Amino acid sequence: MIKTYYTNRPGSDGEEYPTTPTRKSKEGQKGVISCLAFNPDRSGLYAAGSYSQSIGLYDESNNELLFLLCGTQNEPIGGVQFSPSGHYLFSTSRRNNSICCWDIRNSGEILYRLQRRGDTNQKLSFDIDYSGRFLITGDQEGNIIAYDLADIDDDGVPPTFHPYSPLIASCSGQRKFDFLMNGNIKINFTENNDKLDSLETGVVEDNSLKIWKVEGNFEWHLYEQDLSQSSQL
Repeated sequence: MIKTYYTNRPGSDGEEYPTTPTRKSKEGQKGVISCLAFNPDRSGLYAAGSYSQSIGLYDESNNELLFLLCGTQNEPIGGVQFSPSGHYLFSTSRRNNSICCWDIRNSGEILYRLQRRGDTNQKLSFDIDYSGRFLITGDQEGNIIAYDLADIDDDGVPPTFHPYSPLIASCSGQRKFDFLMNGNIKINFTENNDKLDSLETGVVEDNSLKIWKVEGNFEWHLYEQDLSQSSQL
């Protein structure tokens, strides 16, 4: 199910559009719709990722399914994003170590996969810079990885993903049980074992939002409006 809200109507209940005729039907896109992305080329196309390991391409004007992308690993789709040109679609899956790049112009096939450690149920996000050249992502080890999409064989490049400043925003967090957060774990062994009485382990918590500054030479473009001219209009 996809639901559309109109931002020009405050308090609108929205409109619902089923992605399959019936629950038992084999047509359409089945499963929970987990993520959405609009094509920035203004073609009226948007992508919807599903827990059924599929990505649907829909017409924005009538919310009809145009094409269904399949062939990802057998895990729910966790994120989708178009390249700025609108020619390519990138997707991630839960408990998967790769980011897939799809060619949606002709073949609808996976062009290549970008590797990262992502064997976790947590959602690992990624982003593409405004020029469409660099893709940045995090992994389950706490690393930030950037790929040069102009050279997909490159292992990594200095990441730069503020719209116009050399800044990166990263978010980290872990799900821990209460008994882990409240203190150490203590394990007692039997009396016959004289080598070790107990084992204590601590937990390091890192739930944070960080802003990173990237070193290097950057061109700054400032767009200023002449207020004196605008006041005369």
